[in-house]
Amino acid sequence: MQAYKSMIQPRKEPTDTQKIMSHIFLIILGTAIIAVFQVFLNILFRPFHIESDEERDEAYGEKCDERDSRLRMIAEDVNDPMYQFYDRFIENPDKWKNDPDNDVYKKWYEDWKSGKILDTTMRWAPKCTEDEGETLCPNFIQYMKIQWALHVKASFWNRINFLRTVFKCYPELTPTFKGMEQDLVGYESDARKDNLENELKAECEKIGLCEDLSDYLLDQKVSSTKFQNMTATLKKYSEMGYEPETCICAVENKITDPRELDTINRVMTDRHLPVWIGLALVKGDMTEKEVARLEDLINSYKEELGDSIYYPSEEYETSLFHHYCTDALRHFKAEKRLKKFA
Repeated sequence: MQAYKSMIQPRKEPTDTQKIMSHIFLIILGTAIIAVFQVFLNILFRPFHIESDEERDEAYGEKCDERDSRLRMIAEDVNDPMYQFYDRFIENPDKWKNDPDNDVYKKWYEDWKSGKILDTTMRWAPKCTEDEGETLCPNFIQYMKIQWALHVKASFWNRINFLRTVFKCYPELTPTFKGMEQDLVGYESDARKDNLENELKAECEKIGLCEDLSDYLLDQKVSSTKFQNMTATLKKYSEMGYEPETCICAVENKITDPRELDTINRVMTDRHLPVWIGLALVKGDMTEKEVARLEDLINSYKEELGDSIYYPSEEYETSLFHHYCTDALRHFKAEKRLKKFA
């Protein structure tokens, strides 16, 4: 009976301190739940947020700056194995002569060079971009291929941290293994193409072609035989003193008559009109009198507007010079067609 009475004794009211602590706990719990819920909503609706070009460029630049800053700081870390290797074997070998740890750092460097070191935070990655950030360095592409292959087989946390590093510091790459693999294939293909173009350009310059003609040749998707023939033809016309535009016009329109080439070239050099106006003259689409009228028209506009006629125009989406010449050629060709039906 006594035990029963003890069970039904009234419960003690919590003290003021206990009440305050309870309220504080509820506030903290509520704040934590709200924070977690906000993070969940951000992740859920992030795909629907459309960044402006300015926001993307700013985020891109910030990540590149963070990467460069971090790598500079790592390069100054005396405890870093890469720092130790260069100090011991490249910069100050006499200072470390016969040091017992030399073999350790030499072995580490050899393992790193042969692609055996897991670089989860990209501490020892080579320079990422060249040409003012427009292309990835070949050495970096190869290094990323090695690290990608190592991390695919690494532990869960190493894979997560590797992707996190790519997300934070390498906006040039997609922070997923599948996306990164596709990126690297694309970058490697671009690098091979750039190397081939540079080699071809060097060969073109070696035989005496100017940059304009070299660039034109590199843009042509033709067989090797046709490429050689075009190169020889452009070189011949260039050595005859014709402007690059005249040389290209001759190749594209199969013009071989020196008199026609002279006419086209003079329209450009003496009358300062486009190469296709010279072509229209030798083909009979314009007469000498009509070319002279166009020349006078261009000169009058130039007196009135100055060199601005050669700048892009919002009204015509091209320069006024290009518009006037195109319009004149269209007008004169239409007149000739009309005369046939008169």
